[in-house]
Amino acid sequence: MTGQKRMPLRDLSAGGKLFCRPVCRSGVMGRSTAAASVVLAFLVGLPLWDAATSRAAEPSPSATSDYERRLERPCGVFWTEVPLRRGLIRLGEVQGVPIFLDRRVDPDQRVTLSLEAPSLRQALESLAEKLALGVSYFEPIVYLGPPAAASRLRTLAALRQDELPPQDRRRALRKPAAWPALRTPREILRDLCGEAGLSPENLEDIPHDLWPEVRLPAMPWTDRMTLVLIGFDRTFQIDSVRNTVVFVPITAEPTLTWRLPLPADVSGDAVLAQRWQEAVPGVRAEIAGGEVIAEGPLESLERLSELLRGADRTVPNGLTPAAAAPPASPGGPPPSAAETTDPFVSRRFLVRQGQGTLGGVIRQLAMQLQMDLQIDADALASRGIRLDQKITFSVNNGTVDDLWRAVLEPQGLAFERRGRAIRIFPAAP
Repeated sequence: MTGQKRMPLRDLSAGGKLFCRPVCRSGVMGRSTAAASVVLAFLVGLPLWDAATSRAAEPSPSATSDYERRLERPCGVFWTEVPLRRGLIRLGEVQGVPIFLDRRVDPDQRVTLSLEAPSLRQALESLAEKLALGVSYFEPIVYLGPPAAASRLRTLAALRQDELPPQDRRRALRKPAAWPALRTPREILRDLCGEAGLSPENLEDIPHDLWPEVRLPAMPWTDRMTLVLIGFDRTFQIDSVRNTVVFVPITAEPTLTWRLPLPADVSGDAVLAQRWQEAVPGVRAEIAGGEVIAEGPLESLERLSELLRGADRTVPNGLTPAAAAPPASPGGPPPSAAETTDPFVSRRFLVRQGQGTLGGVIRQLAMQLQMDLQIDADALASRGIRLDQKITFSVNNGTVDDLWRAVLEPQGLAFERRGRAIRIFPAAP
């Protein structure tokens, strides 16, 4: 690509070597890659247009929040024995998105990581996978912690906000989440309760701990309370009559209920609701009176809402609106743009020295491409194909199907793809 400039690498660490490559000024990743053990951090989508065209195609501020745009910026991370918390602080500063590390994660563990990812989001997913952690995109920050806590965080915060009456002043309480070094969580919670005019009833149930200095952007009061308590697997309940708050264990998976309009081009029936449930894990859905009534975690409800709005109506079992269903691409070249609404028709990919386990590569590739994945695991096992086997692969300016073939065919696998839905199965003998 032409007309594209890169910011220079900067040494940002005081101890180990830590380098972060900020976003290109054009907003588009270049072709350069480097070898790394974290596979697919070097997966680079190369649209078939120049940098000026790609800038014009970026979402407008009204369509995408600044937070979302920062998460989608290209991100390079090159760490050698860097303490985790220090690395996350520097990474957050460079990318403009603060990262909060859960108290249960060792902040001083030294991490060696080398990757150049298409987005900060994907870089964080790769780091989380390496450390067996979960990620929650808890605007305006990112939370990194145990997977169960990460999956609950946003839903818990939304539930606590929804429980406040519309006229409750606590809904409008929005301040930075900040405290000095060596502050205890009891002190932090006492201050938060005082800010809301509440008295904590069981503060002594919160274990003693000493926390590092934290400086996070302004967040709603319920979000700040939830962020502090998630490290203890707790949430809170307010007694509005007595003006007290009690800290309670999280005893069940939190869920929300949304009522979503049924698309005009989709007929409502129980089979369709069942398919949506299968397409979006964790969601229970039914169709009633021109609406989809869905219950599940916040992230799953957002995904279902995108499907219904038509942002990505393809689901794993091949369900698409009749007018928009692209023809199947059974491991062959993708259809032309005139024949299909294939989101990958104009994209090309470059991967050099990709490596990892077969299952890990498949899952991460599907995640980075935002594809709905089906694997016939029983059929693979019957043919002796192991998902934990080590593989290597590469592709040079290939289509999305070229990329999948490079990963799957040497392992005796085939695939069928419809838009963003892909099914993987053993190749014919």
